Amino acid sequence: MPVPKYHCDYCDVTFRDSREQRKRHQEGFNHRRNKKAWFDNIEGGVETREVCRNFVRQGFCTYGDRCKYHHPAQQPQEVQLVQAAPIDATNVWHGSQSDLPPSLQPPPPGGWPASAFTADWG
Repeated sequence: MPVPKYHCDYCDVTFRDSREQRKRHQEGFNHRRNKKAWFDNIEGGVETREVCRNFVRQGFCTYGDRCKYHHPAQQPQEVQLVQAAPIDATNVWHGSQSDLPPSLQPPPPGGWPASAFTADWG
């Protein structure tokens, strides 16, 4: 009878399946590191944790994989530039005003002329 085997997708290793060996593997440093890296990768870039200040300042963190803060995949200098340059949403919106119909465009700088409201409606 063939011996049952266990394959760990995180570590890409196969070994004899027994409760003790599986437990020893899953509690091992390499497995925990690989599992953490896999979950960090599948989050799709959405990170809820704060960025590690030591990693941004020094380029490395003494806590490594045990750090409770996020270590971005980008270089620390790029992270600082991205965080320091907020997007000005008003410029994005004003660039597309010419596409709007007249009723949705903002009023002219001096306001609407008084003659604009003398029209009879209805």
